[in-house]
Amino acid sequence: MAKPHPLMWTGTDIVTTLAPEAIWLAAAEAIVGGKGKVTQTADAGPIRAYDIKGSDTLFATSPELSFDIQISDERDGRRAVRTHILRALLKDGGLFGPKKMLGQKAYVRIAQALGERIRAQDAAATVSMRDGAMPAGFVLDGLSAKVAPPAA
Repeated sequence: MAKPHPLMWTGTDIVTTLAPEAIWLAAAEAIVGGKGKVTQTADAGPIRAYDIKGSDTLFATSPELSFDIQISDERDGRRAVRTHILRALLKDGGLFGPKKMLGQKAYVRIAQALGERIRAQDAAATVSMRDGAMPAGFVLDGLSAKVAPPAA
């Protein structure tokens, strides 16, 4: 996998026949195997949200990156599993360097590990990583250095 641009919005798309319980177990194993402190912040049935905190965090109480994992039922007993970045802190790259999305490496490792664990249990699962520039509508607040969707 090519090294992502520091401000790439990355995620995983998975289609599997695994039961939700097996998917959540694979997610827990992927998170435990990752670096940084990852804590679950919400559990709303088919959606769970997590925060990643690491050594680069500006304030110990602020997460570097927040993401979620969503499961939705598809046709023929299949389920779609997606990961999404919800918000992230940016670090200035210095005089010549690009801005860096904190927690992104840990998030990408977790997303990849989730796909690997699901594929190990369901050989017919399709797993793909998606990445691209930050989506339209996301804004950067230069004072707080947070990237997040615009307020509703």
